[in-house]
Amino acid sequence: MTDIDDPIERHLSANEAGTILALKKLSETWPDRYWIWAADGTLYLMAKDANGNRAMTSSGGVDPAYMVRALNIPADGGDW
Repeated sequence: MTDIDDPIERHLSANEAGTILALKKLSETWPDRYWIWAADGTLYLMAKDANGNRAMTSSGGVDPAYMVRALNIPADGGDW
Protein backbone atom coordinates (compact mmCIF):
# COMPACT_ATOMS: atom_id res chain seq x y z
CA MET A 1 0.00 0.00 0.00
CA THR A 2 2.86 2.37 0.77
CA ASP A 3 6.53 2.55 -0.09
CA ILE A 4 8.26 1.35 3.07
CA ASP A 5 11.55 2.85 1.87
CA ASP A 6 9.99 6.31 2.09
CA PRO A 7 10.68 7.63 5.63
CA ILE A 8 7.39 9.56 5.71
CA GLU A 9 5.18 6.72 4.45
CA ARG A 10 6.84 4.28 6.84
CA HIS A 11 5.07 6.01 9.76
CA LEU A 12 1.55 6.29 8.36
CA SER A 13 -1.51 4.99 10.17
CA ALA A 14 -3.75 2.58 8.27
CA ASN A 15 -6.24 5.42 7.70
CA GLU A 16 -3.54 7.75 6.35
CA ALA A 17 -2.16 5.04 4.06
CA GLY A 18 -5.69 4.35 2.78
CA THR A 19 -6.24 8.04 2.07
CA ILE A 20 -2.99 8.25 0.10
CA LEU A 21 -3.89 5.13 -1.84
CA ALA A 22 -7.32 6.61 -2.65
CA LEU A 23 -5.67 9.80 -3.94
CA LYS A 24 -3.25 7.78 -6.08
CA LYS A 25 -6.17 5.81 -7.59
CA LEU A 26 -8.12 9.04 -8.16
CA SER A 27 -5.19 10.52 -10.07
CA GLU A 28 -5.22 7.52 -12.41
CA THR A 29 -8.87 8.03 -13.38
CA TRP A 30 -9.14 11.81 -13.08
CA PRO A 31 -11.64 13.27 -15.62
CA ASP A 32 -9.97 15.72 -17.99
CA ARG A 33 -12.93 18.07 -17.54
CA TYR A 34 -11.81 19.12 -14.05
CA TRP A 35 -8.76 20.56 -12.35
CA ILE A 36 -7.83 21.38 -8.75
CA TRP A 37 -7.00 24.92 -7.72
CA ALA A 38 -5.38 25.80 -4.38
CA ALA A 39 -6.18 29.26 -3.05
CA ASP A 40 -6.74 30.87 0.32
CA GLY A 41 -5.65 27.68 2.07
CA THR A 42 -8.37 25.57 0.40
CA LEU A 43 -8.60 23.18 -2.55
CA TYR A 44 -11.26 23.92 -5.15
CA LEU A 45 -12.64 21.58 -7.80
CA MET A 46 -12.82 23.62 -10.98
CA ALA A 47 -14.42 22.81 -14.35
CA LYS A 48 -12.57 23.64 -17.56
CA ASP A 49 -14.19 25.96 -20.09
CA ALA A 50 -15.79 24.89 -23.39
CA ASN A 51 -12.34 24.82 -25.03
CA GLY A 52 -10.90 22.53 -22.35
CA ASN A 53 -8.84 25.29 -20.76
CA ARG A 54 -8.71 26.64 -17.24
CA ALA A 55 -11.21 29.51 -17.31
CA MET A 56 -9.72 32.87 -16.43
CA THR A 57 -11.25 36.30 -15.92
CA SER A 58 -10.31 39.26 -18.13
CA SER A 59 -7.94 40.42 -15.37
CA GLY A 60 -6.09 37.09 -15.40
CA GLY A 61 -7.50 35.47 -12.27
CA VAL A 62 -9.25 32.12 -12.05
CA ASP A 63 -12.92 32.52 -13.01
CA PRO A 64 -15.03 31.69 -9.92
CA ALA A 65 -18.02 30.89 -12.15
CA TYR A 66 -16.28 27.58 -12.98
CA MET A 67 -15.95 26.48 -9.35
CA VAL A 68 -17.74 23.16 -8.86
CA ARG A 69 -17.05 22.74 -5.16
CA ALA A 70 -14.76 23.91 -2.39
CA LEU A 71 -13.07 20.90 -0.80
CA ASN A 72 -12.44 20.81 2.93
CA ILE A 73 -8.77 19.90 2.45
CA PRO A 74 -6.16 22.37 3.69
CA ALA A 75 -3.86 23.49 0.88
CA ASP A 76 -1.10 25.89 -0.03
CA GLY A 77 -0.47 26.95 -3.60
CA GLY A 78 3.05 28.25 -2.94
CA ASP A 79 6.26 27.16 -4.58
CA TRP A 80 8.84 24.83 -3.05
